[in-house]
Amino acid sequence: MFDKMIQHAYLRTVVLWSVIISLAALSPTIYGYFHQMPGSLYSGLNDSIYPVDVNSYFAWIKQAYDGKLLFEDKFTTEMHHAWIFLPVFLFIGHTARLLHVDVMYVWYTVMLISNFLMLFALYSFIKYFLITQSSGGSRSDIAQTISEMEDRRFNLDPRIALITAFILATVASGFGWFVGEFSADWWMPEMYLFQSMRWPFTFSLGTAMMLGVFLCLFRFIESGSMKCMVYAGSIVLMLSVVHPYDIFSIAPIGLSYVFFMAFRDKKIKQAVLGSTVFLAIAIPGVLYNYLIIVSDPVLKMQSEIAMASPSPLSYILGFGILFPLGIWGAVIVVKKANRHYYFLLSWFLIGFGLLYAPFSFQRRLAMGLNIPLVILSTVAIGEIVRNLKRQWALVIIVAVIIFASAGNIMFLLNDAAVIESGSFPCYISEDFRTALQWLDDNAKKTDVVLASYDSGNFIPRYSGTRTFIGHWAQTNNAFRKSWETRIFYSTNTPESDMIHFLATNHIKYILCTPREWSCSRDEWKSKVVAAGAQAVFANRSAVIYRVTLQ
Repeated sequence: MFDKMIQHAYLRTVVLWSVIISLAALSPTIYGYFHQMPGSLYSGLNDSIYPVDVNSYFAWIKQAYDGKLLFEDKFTTEMHHAWIFLPVFLFIGHTARLLHVDVMYVWYTVMLISNFLMLFALYSFIKYFLITQSSGGSRSDIAQTISEMEDRRFNLDPRIALITAFILATVASGFGWFVGEFSADWWMPEMYLFQSMRWPFTFSLGTAMMLGVFLCLFRFIESGSMKCMVYAGSIVLMLSVVHPYDIFSIAPIGLSYVFFMAFRDKKIKQAVLGSTVFLAIAIPGVLYNYLIIVSDPVLKMQSEIAMASPSPLSYILGFGILFPLGIWGAVIVVKKANRHYYFLLSWFLIGFGLLYAPFSFQRRLAMGLNIPLVILSTVAIGEIVRNLKRQWALVIIVAVIIFASAGNIMFLLNDAAVIESGSFPCYISEDFRTALQWLDDNAKKTDVVLASYDSGNFIPRYSGTRTFIGHWAQTNNAFRKSWETRIFYSTNTPESDMIHFLATNHIKYILCTPREWSCSRDEWKSKVVAAGAQAVFANRSAVIYRVTLQ
């Protein structure tokens, strides 16, 4: 009875911390809505969470809101098939339309649900190593060693280890706050769970699915039940339309561990059969993504854009204090020959190697790699405090957690400062939003709108139309198009060149705001009218021209 009460107390602590850390992750966003000034609208974007990419997510949602079931890339002019299937974006858009509510309400609801799913999966995963008893009925050697010390001074009880690991996983960051962009965590939000909770749901939901697959594989190894492999394969199948990059980490890491344990326990036939079931369910999702890429030149070109890994040192700095602590914990595990923890070693070693595999999306494979380091770091912390009195042990644990969280504190403060300044793209003017609403109401969804890169990034989100340029990856030939856009908006461009540009790229509308360089000058206005465009919308700071001569 008393043991159950203790378990419930620790579970309540985990739940309470999950609420606290979720609110902390979204605190800049909450502040952004409260800080709205007259004449401006908070866009829901934050400076450190790649606003350009987030707007591309909203562009998918806009298509769903407009009734689409399959999506197309609205950030490029090249025509291609609309066959991108993204069920969560579909859910957000269609739910908002059916309930007649703002998309943002559903968006944040999905984000919170995804974050709590990730935190629950994280709790279950950490608990498996630090609390859950093995198939032999005894706790892991390390947890047992930590908890059964006979002296009267503080030792790291497994449940305290669980809470320490859970909190550390949710707040840890790297040394980006100290060395800047040379540290991978400075510009890779997928490296850490706290930043993943601030990112749109793809990272948190993808991490939850990854941990869910691994837990299913553990159950399969222990019980031999094929249901576990069916569940694991089904999760991977769903992951293929949420965050497919993770599959290239899950499959080699998970299956290699399955066969490692099968060789140890002489259950090769069971491992082969289970892996076959797993792959038979999971592979169709991989094939779907492969087919839509190879069969569509537009998507194929985008898939070849390099997201290469930085140097190994950059990753080591990005893992921060978890890296040396994790290495220490790994040494302890190896010395004690505790096979219960070998999965963590294989996850990190194989995962780190995959960061330099011959894929164009190398750095995407860093997601989740901090989790095995967190658990191994907790083992090291237990070794550090084993002979210390309770108060000094708690001081060290708290100090490690605070030091590890420095980078995330910096990100929050930076986002708060940018929001405080009221600057674009966190805030957009009501005039700009009204202009995009006019396009939503009057333009065809296949029409191409010309604007600067910054303005173009918002066009598919709010109007549902195509934009000539607006995204570093989803706009094919983005650098060339950026240069061509600047030339078009220049007062030095001849009318004949403007006419040729508009006709060649099938531009239907031209947007003019303070971000479109020279378009407010009378000289440019006369040229664009002579090039076959006429103003069809205007307010204090935005003008829309419709191109009529093509």
